[in-house]
This record gives sequence, structure tokens and C-alpha cells, in this order.
Amino acid sequence: MKRARVSNGCVFGECVFKNYRFLATLAHEDSPAERLALIKEATDEELLTLAECCLNVLDVHHTPLDQDQLKELKPYAKEIRALSQTECTDDARHCSQVGYGAFLPALLLPLLGEVVRFALSNHKKKKRRRVEEEEDEDEEEEVEENRKIKGKDSGFVDDDDDEEQ
Repeated sequence: MKRARVSNGCVFGECVFKNYRFLATLAHEDSPAERLALIKEATDEELLTLAECCLNVLDVHHTPLDQDQLKELKPYAKEIRALSQTECTDDARHCSQVGYGAFLPALLLPLLGEVVRFALSNHKKKKRRRVEEEEDEDEEEEVEENRKIKGKDSGFVDDDDDEEQ
């Protein structure tokens, strides 16, 4: 699995980017019943992505959580550990349904913020690279055009020279 390292050291797997929409919907869902319905309808990959997010939170070096965010997650430590250790989707589904998934917004919101920050910085880098490449192409075209013009100038024959002959 490909993993992306964000500038602050946070590490995300490819599945986090792929399932961003699901994670964001789940994180912003206020209704416990709706959150539970989302978990029940989740695909296997989406559930394993939740498990990966939990695993990243438990590894201090993989997530940029501050003290307030950690304090908010502390009551859910047992659920987060259990979900991070799941290897099959049935277990992941069961663990994420505990307490109607009340811990999921506190878990996902800081991570999703980092995912967005990473995606935007990558987008800016790609855009900057594309602009630089276009500028390079324009310069090359200009140089080539100047060569053609200079080539024509060197082959220029003065009309006065023709009249004298």
C-alpha cells in the first residue's frame, strides 16, 4: 500500500485519500442513527480505512494531534485500540458501531484536516510545476523562433548588390 507523508510527519495510506468522501461524511454526521447507518452500509475498504485511521492515531509519530484533541479522544481509547487491531471487516464494523460511533468525529476531523492540507499543498506544487513547464516551453519556442529569424537574416541579400552586377 502506498503511503503519503505529510510535511508535519503525518502518514496516510492511499485508501484514506480514496475514501475521503466517506470519512468526511461520517465525521460531520451529527445524528448517531445516521452515523450508524453509514457504518452499516460501508464497504469493506471504507471500514478498513477507519481501522487505519485509528492505527495512525495510536502511533504518535503518524498524526499531528495536539493536547486538546488527545484529551477529547481519551475516553474512547478502548474503542480506538479495538478498531485499530481489527483485521476483518466484520470486526471493524462491530467496533465502529460501539456507542453509535460517537468517537468517530473526534477521531476523523483532525486527520481529515491534514488530508485536505496535504492535498492542497500537492495541488499547489503541481500547478506551480505545470506553470514552470509552460514557461520553459514558451522560452524554448521563443529561442527557436529567434534562431529561424537569425537564419533568415544571415541569408539576406542586399538589393543594391544585385543592381551593380
